[in-house]
This record gives sequence, structure tokens and C-alpha cells, in this order.
Amino acid sequence: MFAEVRGLFPGARILGPAALAVALGGCNGADGGESPLARGDRAFAEGDYEDALAEYRLSMREDAGMEALLRAAHTQVVLGRVDEARELYDRAVREDSAHADQAASDFVARARRAFADRDSYGGASAIEAALHFRPGIVAPELVLPMARHYSGSGRHGRAQPLYLRVLGTRSGDPEVVFEAALAHMEIGECGRTMQLLEEFNELAPRREPETRWHVGSCAYRLARELIDQGAVEAAIPPPEDSLATVAEEAEPVDAAATDAPPVRDDEAGTGEDEAAGGAELVAEPDSAGGGEEGEEVDVVQQVLGYLDLVLELGEPRTVLPDAYFQRAEILARLGDCAGAIESYNMVPRADVSGSGALIRDARARIDQIRFGEGDGPC
Repeated sequence: MFAEVRGLFPGARILGPAALAVALGGCNGADGGESPLARGDRAFAEGDYEDALAEYRLSMREDAGMEALLRAAHTQVVLGRVDEARELYDRAVREDSAHADQAASDFVARARRAFADRDSYGGASAIEAALHFRPGIVAPELVLPMARHYSGSGRHGRAQPLYLRVLGTRSGDPEVVFEAALAHMEIGECGRTMQLLEEFNELAPRREPETRWHVGSCAYRLARELIDQGAVEAAIPPPEDSLATVAEEAEPVDAAATDAPPVRDDEAGTGEDEAAGGAELVAEPDSAGGGEEGEEVDVVQQVLGYLDLVLELGEPRTVLPDAYFQRAEILARLGDCAGAIESYNMVPRADVSGSGALIRDARARIDQIRFGEGDGPC
């Protein structure tokens, strides 16, 4: 994680205009005519930063030393010209890496001023420049402003770890929790999003309506991911597959014509009767060992739970028809025919358009169930 700026650079500090000239080597003479460096220091001390910068540039042309270069870099920072200052500090660091500490401190100070002036872009640019010279540093009080800047500019992947850092010290702040939840949602981490929104609702119960759309969106996304991955189909395969498997296993047993209870060839001597063997095959049709029965039921209930949450919240409204349809499909697979019909009937009611392929499919599935034309348990 990030290291704090305080105490990181024991030899570096942000200098005032007069102190800067002394710290960087001072100038010979008191009047303004001795050298461009002296005139620049006087202008800087008086707050005439553009004039000071012009004198420092003149001094850089006359003398390749470090003093004018560092003064020019610092003046660019004061003027808020981060890119130009970074270029000058790069030149100084190439000459002596010890100047990296001063550069980082300079840019962090600039970031503080920028965020205080509500200039988030300037503050973020300054922090990024500081990280260029000393990777891994950040001022603790600037973590949240940086997270908000990245989130506001659509860079949620960069905002998320910063929000996590803030949550370590401000977990009871509902605003931070809510913002962190949205950052996680934007990068597709819906599980964590729902946890954070639940925490937010506990901290600010009166603001629960603000979370409904986000919770519903995440619940629907998680349900569709499992459905699209085939998790439900794997957990509840078509019944004809199971029956075919039972028939194939039972055929050689029936042909044996013995008084002994029929057993599967691969379970000879186990003493399990045909009913137990058949039930086991129907419950676990995946002969490849695709998971325990309990795990399969959990997947189905998990998807149904997500879909029920979407329907309970009524958000997002645009996905309600599909949520009802997918719920009905699962109930039909489970053999809950009445529940499936009820859910299919909700599809046209939830679809504000009143038409569409999904409505036609729902009505067709209702007819299949009622007239026994389907190939499933309903």
C-alpha cells in the first residue's frame, strides 16, 4: 500500500519564497543587477513568479548549474504548471537522485493546495507527479479526494483501492461506504458492492431507497452470470437425460431374471436396492462427478434468491420481465408448475412495452405446461 508522506523525507520540506533562495544556495549581492539568479530570487520573494521564472531561465542559459534549475522547477509548481515542473525536476533527478525527495514533497504540497481550491484535476495531476518521483507515497488526507476524483472521471479501477484504504479508517462514514460500493459496482465486483450497500443501509436506514436500483442491478447481474454460465442447467439437467441414464443402467439388471435385488454393475456387493440406486442416479445425473448434490441445490437457490431480490425491489424496472421469465424457467425445471405459470404470467405485466419476443415465449411456455406439450417435469 501507500506510505505516508509525513516523515518520509527527513531532509525535504516545502520552502517559502525567501527560504527557498537560501536553501538552494543563496545569491551573491543584494541589489538586482548582479545576476539573473539574484533578480529571480527577489521577484519570487515579492510574489512576481512569472518574472522570477524568466530570470531563472536566463540563469539556466548562462550557467548549467543546479541552482537555477531547481528554482525554476519549484516556481513552475507554484504557478500550477505540473507538467513543466515535472520535466525540470526530471532533469535535476537525472543529475542527482537525491532531488527526487524535494520533487515529491513539492508536488504533494501543490496537490494539497489544488484540492483545497477544489481543483481535483490539478490535485490528481500533482499527486501523480509525486508518485513518479517516489512511487507508493500519498498524503493520508488526500486519499479520499483522489478516490473521488478518479471515480468522478470514470477511472473506477483506480478509485477502488483508494476507497478500500479510506474504509480502513472511516468505515462508519455512510458517504464513504456508499461511494466505495459504487466504485466496486462499476468494475463489476457486485458481491462486494452488495455487502457495502447493506452496510450503508445499516448506517443510514432512511437512505435505503437510494440503494434499491444498485442492489437490484447487482443481484440481476449475478443471477444472469450464473445462468449464462450454465450453472442452473448443470444443477437441474433435463429429466429425459436422467431417465435415459437409469434405463441404460437398469437394462442388464432386468435381463438377469434373478430373485436377488437388482444392483448396478459398478456397485455389486453393496446391498443397495434398485430404488435407492435409481434415486441416486436421478439426483446426481452427472456421471463425470460435476459436484455434490448440496452444492447444486445451493446454486439454484442462489440464483432464485438473486431473482427474488430483484423482483422484491422492483428495480431495475427494465430487467423485471426477464427476471420473471428466468425465475419461471427455473421453477419449471424444478417441477413447480403452478409457480412457473404464475411467474410467466408476470412477464407481460412487467413489460411496459406490452409486446416483444419474451412475452410471446412466456405465453408459449404457459400453453406447454397447461397442455402437457413440454419435455420437462411440467
